[in-house]
This record gives sequence, C-alpha cells and structure tokens, in this order.
Amino acid sequence: MFDFDEVQKHTRARIDSATLVIEPFPHLYAHDLLPLETYNELISNLPSDSDYQAYRPPYQERLFIKLEGSQVSKLDSSVRSFWIEFERWINSQDFLDLMVAKFGELLKSNIRHRRSQLRETARNGKIPIVSRTLLARDYAHFALGPHTDAKNKFITALYYLPKGDELMQFGTSIYRPKKQGYTSWESEHHKHEDFDLVRTFENVPNTLFAFMKSDHSFHGVQPGEYPNVGRDLIMWFPEINAKDETDRPLSLDRSVFDDEKQGFFREMLGRVIG
Repeated sequence: MFDFDEVQKHTRARIDSATLVIEPFPHLYAHDLLPLETYNELISNLPSDSDYQAYRPPYQERLFIKLEGSQVSKLDSSVRSFWIEFERWINSQDFLDLMVAKFGELLKSNIRHRRSQLRETARNGKIPIVSRTLLARDYAHFALGPHTDAKNKFITALYYLPKGDELMQFGTSIYRPKKQGYTSWESEHHKHEDFDLVRTFENVPNTLFAFMKSDHSFHGVQPGEYPNVGRDLIMWFPEINAKDETDRPLSLDRSVFDDEKQGFFREMLGRVIG
C-alpha cells in the first residue's frame, strides 16, 4: 500500500541531503529516493508495453504513459491502484514545493527569459503550474542530442527504475558546448559532436537526477549499444503557462521566479550564471 505521508517524509530527507551542484548548471543526483519497500512495489507494478504509446519518429524507441488521473484510471486493473496513489503524490503541491525549495533563489536567475511569460500568466501574484509526469520506457537505440528543455519548464526530474545494473550506462548525460558562450533558451536539439560530455548520471535503481532549466542546461542521452530490454524511468517536469487543462491544478507565488524589488540585481545574476 502506498503511504503518502511516509513517502513524502522519506523523499524530503533524500532531496534535502542531496548536494546541489551549480556547474555547468544547477542539478542534483539523489539516491534511494523512495523507501525500499515502495520502490520494490513500484517495480512490480510497472505496466506492460501494451499500455504505452510510442513517441513520434525519430524518437519512436521511447514509449510513454501520461501519469495523470484520467489516464491512470485506464491502466490494467492489476496495476491501477498503485499508480492512482503514486500519481496523487508526484503531481501534488507538496512534491512541487519540495523541489522548488531545493533550487530556491536560483530559479530567479532566468527572469530575463521569463518576464513576459510571468506577466501574462500571473493571477493575483500566483503563477498557475501544470505538473507533467510521464512513465517512460526507452529501447536500445533511443538517444537524445544535447538540449536545454522547453521554455515552459523550470525544473526537470528523471527518476530511474531499473531492476539491476545491466543498463547502468543508459542514463542521462550533461554537456558543455564546444563553442564558448553558446546558449539556447528555445532548446533545439544539437549534435553530440558539438558538445563536450561532462558526466553521465548512471541509470541505477531508485535514483533521481534533477536540474533547473536554463539557457545552458544542455543534457541528453548518449548513443550506445544497450541491451534491448527497455529502460524504465519517470519524467516529472512542472510547466508555466501550459495551454491545456490538468486534473490537478497547482500554483506558485510569482516571487519564486521574480523578486520585483531586486529585479535589476536578479537580471544581472542571470547574466553571470548564464
């Protein structure tokens, strides 16, 4: 049985203790994210391929399920109850607040990119947020060129769900552009050969790689000869200014992204970090 309070308490401790690394962009890598019993339950409730959809080419090697209330309720009855409870937790205001608190003041450093976006979406000082969560399964030839993520995102978290270590190197990599000073807020996908590999975060059980979206948060998946057994992971990425409705509307204070009293200072900080 999924215990919301126990999971939230355990996860808070793991996120709080994870080191927040600033270079080349703010990120963390947390181990043992869920209690072991809950992680094992999650693994035993992974749906079969028939419940997933495939991405459009050229990313058809990635299968996905949207973890939102209306979609989770359609899963096979043998796994449905677990994912209903899991979705309620990961798409909660509590989990969003936990992740936002971890990145803290750094989220303000993107204000020069977000000012018009915040102005258009703010409602009485609140910014509506949509929590996007996908359960994904990637097969052997899946790869992603370096990119910074869509501009509506502000944090992206990738939670790895392997049963063992045979897909350890099939993780997420971070990069620096070879062209000094190059940035990309719009997040086009680039060629791997135009970037230097900084680190690959290993795909090991019950670990979370999370980072803050910026104009230099270049990340991707290295091409490789991986066993074709399917890499399972959960992708969580809250969005600002999402166009469609959500089963679970959330919000954040505008001050999370913009301290108007120190607007000039924040913009200059963003230039330094960027």
